[in-house]
Amino acid sequence: MRKIFAVVLACFAAIAAFGSGGIRGVWKGTLMGRIPVVFNVVNDSTATMSSPAQGVSEIPCDYARVNAAGDSLEVYIKRLQLSFRGAYKPAKDEIGGVFMQGVMMPLTLVRGKESDMYPERPQTPVGPFDYREEEVSFRNGDVTLCGTLTMPSQPVSGGFPAVVLASGSGAQNRDEELFGHKPFAVLADKLTRSGVAVLRFDDRGAGESDALRGDETTMDFAGDVMAGLRYLRERPEVDDARVGILGHSEGGTEALINAGLYPREVNFVVSLAGMAVKGEELMVKQNEDICEVSGTPLKDGEVDILRRMFRVIAESSDSLELANTLRPLVAELHPAYTPEQVEADLRVPTMPWYVAFVKLDPGPYLSRIECPVLALNGTWDAQVNCEMNLGAIEAAVPTAEVVRMENLNHMFQRPSSSSESMKYGTITQTISPEVLDLIARWIVER
Repeated sequence: MRKIFAVVLACFAAIAAFGSGGIRGVWKGTLMGRIPVVFNVVNDSTATMSSPAQGVSEIPCDYARVNAAGDSLEVYIKRLQLSFRGAYKPAKDEIGGVFMQGVMMPLTLVRGKESDMYPERPQTPVGPFDYREEEVSFRNGDVTLCGTLTMPSQPVSGGFPAVVLASGSGAQNRDEELFGHKPFAVLADKLTRSGVAVLRFDDRGAGESDALRGDETTMDFAGDVMAGLRYLRERPEVDDARVGILGHSEGGTEALINAGLYPREVNFVVSLAGMAVKGEELMVKQNEDICEVSGTPLKDGEVDILRRMFRVIAESSDSLELANTLRPLVAELHPAYTPEQVEADLRVPTMPWYVAFVKLDPGPYLSRIECPVLALNGTWDAQVNCEMNLGAIEAAVPTAEVVRMENLNHMFQRPSSSSESMKYGTITQTISPEVLDLIARWIVER
């Protein structure tokens, strides 16, 4: 059964929940000495299998089981007639067992990492680099954020133009790493080679930055980005009259918000698929578009229920009252759900971040923007609808340069078709070179 309503922006729901300790986590091995196989054991009953060399990532296992003692793993994928059964050896931190697909083959699994699940990412920069890299940290109130500052090797009179990168929803590391892709590393490399200093940092709850409290909202994260911009303005190598923000997805919204709040500090903005309409409107459209791309379009009645749900969230003031009001609507949307499934669906839409995002209206901030704005959206973006959001920016910021990127998805990759647009992990390209060139040229020209 399709799952709608609790879709979270910018791949937030798609980020794998990697465990730590015991059998949970990513495990890799090689069949017959030449075929890499990767299992991601999410929990005691959920796992996926990837075959990077064959371009196949995260196939859900129909059956997965870690026994109560945590010392054995069994998985089965029906459509491939494939199974694996192994025993965990703590002393070696490996799983030794038998892989079965027509014939039995021995397979030993060792600890892996998320990037092992995916094909090669040829755009990911590999050092040594012909520019400077520096590990840095800065503060937003009592929160410490850590990141990487890249700058051209040769200083220039007056200082470099500079930009801070703002990531999408969820706790992202400084490379905005997702499905083995590192889009912010690719962007930073391109821009630094073009003469721009770039600060990218770990979000709260990711990498080396401070942990999340749990009650943060988009406005808190926008404050972190603004703290990064102010850090750049203090650097002697930077021209403090040419410092801006480049944000992706929720980060694009944060960039636009900051430009409206601090018109004397933000000198330019690049918004990559940033939300520019009310969160309530975007979330209804996002659910519609994702279900359409998935081949299970919503019916009129289901869209009506979704609108009622997001209206309830937008008008809510108490989390307990919100859950009680949403409960019968979730049951109406999913009549086959058990009470346990209904309760599970209530967890995300009652989170402080989610509620605040649905309530958020970027309109008042857009109307106060004075700096140059470049806004890009892919026409095959199922998460932040291209026409809806670019249209709002065009209306509110007449001076903005707005570009619709034909046949690109939410990550600004070029899929083979619109139906493949959300299969981010199976697409080798990290960011379209056309997008990279456009951004670099636009920033340098300004």
